[in-house]
Amino acid sequence: MKKVLTLTVASLVLAAAFASAGTDKAVSHAKAAHGTVQSLDATGKTFVLKMGSKEMKVTYNDATTITGGELKDGEQIELRAVEKSGAHVATAIQIEPLKPAKASNK
Repeated sequence: MKKVLTLTVASLVLAAAFASAGTDKAVSHAKAAHGTVQSLDATGKTFVLKMGSKEMKVTYNDATTITGGELKDGEQIELRAVEKSGAHVATAIQIEPLKPAKASNK
């Protein structure tokens, strides 16, 4: 009886392992990025995030949390995104406040 129970449990563990191996591999863990919004297409919900010399095309949707203001070209943002089928999909966008201009020494 113990042998049958052990084999049953082992079979269930293996079945669970194989089932999880078949899950959607196109989704990866969230990544953080910081940069400037360019080429915003509010209708298509896409923009290019310029990060120094690098650029990343980003999509967002109704589930994306946008805080700190309105998303527009030229805004400095911090975002969290996941990669789905080769596309970067934003899960959270934080619009950063403008930095005050430095006072000049006269």
